[in-house]
Amino acid sequence: RWPVQSAQNFSRLETLLGFRGEKTDRRMTSALEHIPTDMTVTADAGLTVAALQAALAKGGQWLPIDPPSPGDLTLAGLLAHNLSGPRRFGYGTIRDYVIGLRVRMADGRTIKTGGKVVKNVAGYDLQKLFIGAENTLGLIVEATFKLRPLPELERFVQKSCAALGDANAAITAVLDSPLTPTVLDLNNVNTNSSLLVLGFDGTREEVEWQLARAGELGFLEAASLEYEKNFWAAQ
Repeated sequence: RWPVQSAQNFSRLETLLGFRGEKTDRRMTSALEHIPTDMTVTADAGLTVAALQAALAKGGQWLPIDPPSPGDLTLAGLLAHNLSGPRRFGYGTIRDYVIGLRVRMADGRTIKTGGKVVKNVAGYDLQKLFIGAENTLGLIVEATFKLRPLPELERFVQKSCAALGDANAAITAVLDSPLTPTVLDLNNVNTNSSLLVLGFDGTREEVEWQLARAGELGFLEAASLEYEKNFWAAQ
């Protein structure tokens, strides 16, 4: 019995123990169990984040995370490195959505933690140990997530801040307001200026109301999350 090789680089566990791994298929789409009525999905860890999101969208649901390079990033890599993106401000990180894991251990055994239902309180919450552990405790081969409905609308706006003091004041104003952004991200920070980006999603009525309130705080320029893609592309 040989543990599965992560689709990313070899972990220290694999290197030290000299595992011969089976490569997972980064673009496999068959190992997917989506139950829309329960708002859960169980997927093979070799599935890419983009492929998972595309499959979930057919049922009007999604996993509200936005890690870098979702077309290449597998669920195994996502969980091993606990990756996230700008939407973590409103939605949290991948740790908040994992309700069960199947993990291959160093001795070749496969263990299961958690379950396949959202209201699962049996035993210890062991799956949190493996998320972000970079494959040092075991290799994640399958994961079960709780899901969210796809929002009807999503919009982004930004405000230019001439100095970090201005950005701090703008952030404070947003936090003290009735706004509930899913994205609150300061980027392009340099000695001259920075951009503060807000993101909102929900029904059209909800988003339009929030955009109007954000406009009162000076967020008048339409924006996107393209800056995040550009940042990771330059690394």
